[in-house]
Amino acid sequence: MKVKATATGAFAGSMSEEKEFHVTKLCEAKVVNYHGGTVTQESQVLKKGEIFESEAAEGKGFVFLGWRIAGTDENYLSTDKKLAMTMEQSTELEAVFRDVEDPTGELILGENSWKSFLNKVSFGLLFKENVEVEIIADDNDHVASIEHYEYKVPEGTGKEVEGLTREELANVKWKDWAWADIEADSKSIIYAKITDDAGNYIIINSQGIIVDSTGPKIEQIYASRWTLTPYEIGIRILDDLTDVAKVTYQEYDQKEQDLELEDDGTAEITLYHAGKYNVVFRAWDETGNESILTIPVELTQGRSGGSAKERNSAAGSGNLTGAGISLAFSAASWNAASLSPNRTSDTAAVCPNRLSASCPASGRVRPGASSWPPSKVLLSGPYRV
Repeated sequence: MKVKATATGAFAGSMSEEKEFHVTKLCEAKVVNYHGGTVTQESQVLKKGEIFESEAAEGKGFVFLGWRIAGTDENYLSTDKKLAMTMEQSTELEAVFRDVEDPTGELILGENSWKSFLNKVSFGLLFKENVEVEIIADDNDHVASIEHYEYKVPEGTGKEVEGLTREELANVKWKDWAWADIEADSKSIIYAKITDDAGNYIIINSQGIIVDSTGPKIEQIYASRWTLTPYEIGIRILDDLTDVAKVTYQEYDQKEQDLELEDDGTAEITLYHAGKYNVVFRAWDETGNESILTIPVELTQGRSGGSAKERNSAAGSGNLTGAGISLAFSAASWNAASLSPNRTSDTAAVCPNRLSASCPASGRVRPGASSWPPSKVLLSGPYRV
């Protein structure tokens, strides 16, 4: 560029002078953003027409995308890491890097924590009350770049909850993380998804978590037919979520005794003490929840030994003779088909004098009975029962 300047002076005689000055235009190249990497030249002042050179280097977890004018989304000036740009005017540049590294995170449950995806899950974490699950995250960029915290708890019933594969998790509906709901009396696996602002994500999951606040179920499944000693009681004890850890029973004035369950959860006890008293069963699951079943009994001392089941069976032994013997039967032991009277009188025997399914007991309903089968039958005997 040429500039013409004229100077005028007032002294003896008038005089004027013209001179030409050459002015060189200067340009500044400045790299204002290179987040995710470094550049060898951040800023340089050059003459118009000179070349600005700089080279980009990628940081950990980032890849270089290109050079562009700062503050624009225009096409890149160059995608080469080495930049050589002829200066025409002052320019602000950006070296653009993209985050390609997954964030990191941790699921924390009490003293337990997980930092990765578990392909194999076992249910060994037992809790009696609701549990609090915490999630923390970090990124190679900075914590502020974490875009989403999400979670998924697979649905299931009782012991049927199963873990999910990565392929299955790609199609699930995630929930925003505010609080991972783990319901009481449930079996759960927690999956956490952490996503950064570049779209990178990581999935972490816990081991199986059991929250069990309910004791085992105790039920009586059978008892001896006659209320005579020895008297047998059968029970079944099961728990929906955990194993039954301990079972005891106490009867009469005896000390509490341990009781072993069969593989199907059943057990049987035999009572030898006559009288009116309670039999108390107690059961605890693995988280310490307790259940109690109380069975009242009123027993008469049997006349001979042997199993109560045998004593009550059709082929049992023990002779009862004489008319007017009153026997009490449970409703489950009788039915109308097998107990319809097949005698025309108390003394006209048409069946052998033995009580059996094939030759039903003959008798008459005790006066006052309003339904069949009766709760009691008056036999004229002699009969073997």
